[in-house]
Amino acid sequence: MGKKAKAKEKEEKTPYDLIMGKEVTFQLLRGTIIDGIFAGYHLGFFIVTNAEIKGAKNICKTDLVFIHRNQVQHFHLKGEVKPKA
Repeated sequence: MGKKAKAKEKEEKTPYDLIMGKEVTFQLLRGTIIDGIFAGYHLGFFIVTNAEIKGAKNICKTDLVFIHRNQVQHFHLKGEVKPKA
C-alpha cells in the first residue's frame, strides 16, 4: 500500500460529506432562502449548485452560488413544509 492510499484512509469525513450532492435549504440572517444542491464547503463559503434564491420581492435561479458562513442562520436537508394543524 502506497503513501497516498494510507493518507486517503486517514482522511476524516466531515459532517458536510453526509449532505454532499443532496438538496438543501439555507436560511440567511436577513430571511433570504436558498434552495439547491450542496456541492461543498471551501474557505468559509458553502457552495450550492442549481440554486433558487428567494428574497422578499424577487426570485433568482442560478447554476452556482457561494454563501459566506457568517450570513447563514441555519441550513438543513430539503423537506416538506406543512402548515400547523
